[in-house]
Amino acid sequence: MFGHQGFAGEGLVAHIPLTTNGGHFIDTPNTKSHVTWNGTGLVDAYGNAWTMNGTVPQVSSGPLLYDGVHSRAGAGPFGLGQYYSIPTAGLFDTTGDFTAGFISWFPNAVQASYFGIVSTDATRSDGWYVEMAGGSILYTALPTNIGGGAYQEIPPQAPGLVCAMFGRTGSTGVITANGGYSGTFAWGTVSSGTTTTLGAAGDNCPGILYEFFYSTDTPVLATMQAQIARILGAVSAENEILTVTN
Repeated sequence: MFGHQGFAGEGLVAHIPLTTNGGHFIDTPNTKSHVTWNGTGLVDAYGNAWTMNGTVPQVSSGPLLYDGVHSRAGAGPFGLGQYYSIPTAGLFDTTGDFTAGFISWFPNAVQASYFGIVSTDATRSDGWYVEMAGGSILYTALPTNIGGGAYQEIPPQAPGLVCAMFGRTGSTGVITANGGYSGTFAWGTVSSGTTTTLGAAGDNCPGILYEFFYSTDTPVLATMQAQIARILGAVSAENEILTVTN
C-alpha cells in the first residue's frame, strides 16, 4: 500500500526509485509480453519477435526527471516511419479481458503533438490504442467508438515521467495513471487488429518509451494503482520521498 498519492496541484511530481534497466511491472502466469530496452535494443522477456520499422533511436540513459540524476534505457523519438511492430494475432487479445501498462517520458514539445504508445492495429481502424495527445492520455477501442465519445481521457500530465496501466474487464475499458487519475468507458464490440505497434504516431514526437507490459489478467483498479505507486512513489518538489512502498 502507499501513504500518499501525487495529485495535480499538490506540488508533487512522479518519481521512480527503480532506475536500473529491466522490467518493473509485476509479471503473472498470464503475462504475454514484457518489453524493455537495454541501451542498444528492444528486449521482450517472453521472446516475442518485434520488428523495428525505420530507425528508432536507442537511448542508453534517458531522462526520468529534470533533476538530471534519475535515468534508464529506452527508445525514442517515434514517428510514422520509426516504430516497432508485431502481428496482433495470437499475442494481443482485442476481445477478451487484459491488463497492460507503460512507462514513458515526454517534454514540453509533445504537449501540442501526438505520441503513440501502443495500438493493436497499425491503421487504427480496429482493436484499441493508447496515445499521449496534447499532454493527455487517450485510451479507446475501435472501430465502434469512433465518433461515439466512448473513450477515456486522463487529464493533462505535467511534462516528465508517465506511468499508466489500462485494460478491459467484460465490456468496460479502464485506465489509471501517475497520481491516481483513473476512468472507465463502455467497450462495445471491437474487431481484432492485424499489426500491433509501439510508438507509431502522427508526428515525430520527442517522447521516450521505457517499458510496456501486457497480460490476459482481468484489470483491478486498486491493484493497478498500487502497482503504479510501487513503481513511482510520490515526492515533493524538492525530491523528498513521501512514500515508502514495497
